[in-house]
Amino acid sequence: MSKDPFSVFNDLKDFPGKREPVMRAQPKPVVTTWDARPLTYKVNGIPTEFFRVSHLAAAVNRSVRTIRHWEKHGIIPPATFRAPLRGARSQGSKQGDRLYSRAQIEVVINAAKRTGVLKGRGNAPDKDFTRLIITGWLRLQAEGVK
Repeated sequence: MSKDPFSVFNDLKDFPGKREPVMRAQPKPVVTTWDARPLTYKVNGIPTEFFRVSHLAAAVNRSVRTIRHWEKHGIIPPATFRAPLRGARSQGSKQGDRLYSRAQIEVVINAAKRTGVLKGRGNAPDKDFTRLIITGWLRLQAEGVK
């Protein structure tokens, strides 16, 4: 008789306590790209897509806090665009959310790739990183690209 010696445990639950776990088998989150959900605002009557600081952070594999730190300390230029203020939020803050155009974020991505800020763990940004971003954004401005 080859009876499984552990068959006595078959009727036991695989979790402790009386209640089943609520969120046991969740699907894995879907990884989206940085440009998956742009915002659209009208600029001179033309609908234009913009991205928040969180999109820029995702594009260069950094945190939002890091991007704000870079801006505060002059590593990257301040955001060219700001979201319009609405409602009660406008009373406490003088400026809306930072907004970046697709072209601006692509300039930052290219600068990060060229200077090693984007590779692996990522190097710390240096003066070349800053210079590439500033010259790229000035070029976009001269060309009239949003």
